Amino acid sequence: MIDTKLRKFGIWSLFILIILTFGLRLFYFGTFFLIKRVDPTIFCRHASDNMYADDIYFSAEAEETGILSDFNEKIDGFQEVVNSCIISSNNYELRLFLDEHIEEVLAVAKENNIYIDYLKNKGSSLECLSEYIHNMAKLDDNILQMAMYLSFVVICIVSLTKFKYRKSFYVASAIVYLIAMTSIFSNGLTDYIVSNIFAFVAKINKETFTYIDMNIVKEYFLDTLKESMMTVVIFDTIFQFKQSERNTKRIKDIRYVYQSLDMQIAYLRDIYNSSDKYIARLKVPSYCIEKECYKEAKKWGKALKRQKVKNSYYVKYKTRYETNISLYEKLQWIRTNCNEAYSSEYYVNYLQQIKELMIECGYNSI
Repeated sequence: MIDTKLRKFGIWSLFILIILTFGLRLFYFGTFFLIKRVDPTIFCRHASDNMYADDIYFSAEAEETGILSDFNEKIDGFQEVVNSCIISSNNYELRLFLDEHIEEVLAVAKENNIYIDYLKNKGSSLECLSEYIHNMAKLDDNILQMAMYLSFVVICIVSLTKFKYRKSFYVASAIVYLIAMTSIFSNGLTDYIVSNIFAFVAKINKETFTYIDMNIVKEYFLDTLKESMMTVVIFDTIFQFKQSERNTKRIKDIRYVYQSLDMQIAYLRDIYNSSDKYIARLKVPSYCIEKECYKEAKKWGKALKRQKVKNSYYVKYKTRYETNISLYEKLQWIRTNCNEAYSSEYYVNYLQQIKELMIECGYNSI
């Protein structure tokens, strides 16, 4: 039993590692690819507060004002970043560089009267330029946070459905939500306490953890984890409500089938003579028990295959598997029988066998 739990935990840990390694990249790069395929202008419209579909601030037309040349001459490191972006075919470093040197960028742009006039003609200003640069610099971080959120959602869903860690998930959700909300209501004051705990754990591993690291953990990990957990909690609550409704109906149908067996046996004994030949069918919703028997037989069949030796568990699993299979076949036959005729005595014995199998499977106590 312990080995099984450890094996399950190991598979779960490996699954999380795979999602955070490959799933995160899939969501991250997939979002960029999807946006470019759907509408490449989304990035510029988002950064310019939906004012422009193209990059008017650093376009070829803007370069005619000499603004990029001014940046190259007056801002140290600008050309190196541009060259790096050309080599990597990714302008993320340039967007980040401009945002980090926003004061210098605005100062240089302010001295270029041609560029100022250009912006006025486009219905923009230096304030809009500053906002545009900041939004473009945050673009990758925003998509990364979304990718982490989706990755955590997948992890939470699989942990609930596949690995059956429902209790652990809800406990973890409550703890994460408690940490996140105390941080919000205290305006970050409790982050010092949490960062000290993390720092103590890091110290054991001969590493360091500071309050600045806590801010990064909050932004990229804690907040996205909290929201993903709350999302899954909402959907799981709805699912559990629907599951409860279905389970109530299932119990009602099973009780109805079990209690009706005596009535059908009595009916056959009173109405028909044992010598009469006829076709009898079970006119009750026995498919609910058939479905349960099929699921149980599948479960015990898998458990039986995992047993390498014939021990007490093997006998237990085999008995439950065969009992459910037998009940499933008998219920299905008598519910669908439409060709073969038998005596009332045969049907009475058959129904009694079904009743005994239901008792053996525990459906009489539901």
